[in-house]
Formats: sequence, structure tokens, C-alpha cells
Amino acid sequence: MHKLPFKSILATSLLVAGCATTTGWTPTVDTYNDPNAFRLNQDMQECEQLASQSASTLKDTAKGAAVGGLIGAAGGAAIGAVVGNPGTG
Repeated sequence: MHKLPFKSILATSLLVAGCATTTGWTPTVDTYNDPNAFRLNQDMQECEQLASQSASTLKDTAKGAAVGGLIGAAGGAAIGAVVGNPGTG
């Protein structure tokens, strides 16, 4: 049986964890003796907005990294082909 290297397992589990969603979760807030407790709903909406923006930014970053990797691999192979060894490029 072939054992998977630890780094491969770690990378796979991080990618899977990055795709998880946290819908339906709300933090527990103790507003006792808080003079700004009336702002709780506004703060929660702002927090949700920031979280959704960071999620879309993360997706854009992942797409950009994938495209950059493909362009880099293709460019390396093209340069390697010009000098005579595409595998080295």
C-alpha cells in the first residue's frame, strides 16, 4: 500500500477546509452593562458584509493563483522548448 506524504494530506485538508461555509452561525453577545448595546444589529450586519467580501476575495485569489500557475508552467515549457528541453523549462 502506498502511503501519502504528510504534506499532500495537509494541503488537501486545508483546501477542503477552505471550502467550508459557516452559514447559520451567529456569535453569542453579552450586552449587559454595555452603553452601545443598541448598535448590535448594525454591527452584526457590518460583520456579515465584511465576511462576504473576504470570501469573494479569497475565491478571486485562488482563481488568480491557479491561472498564474498555468501561465507560469506554459511559459516555462515554451522557454524550455526554445532552448531545446521543454521539461527543464
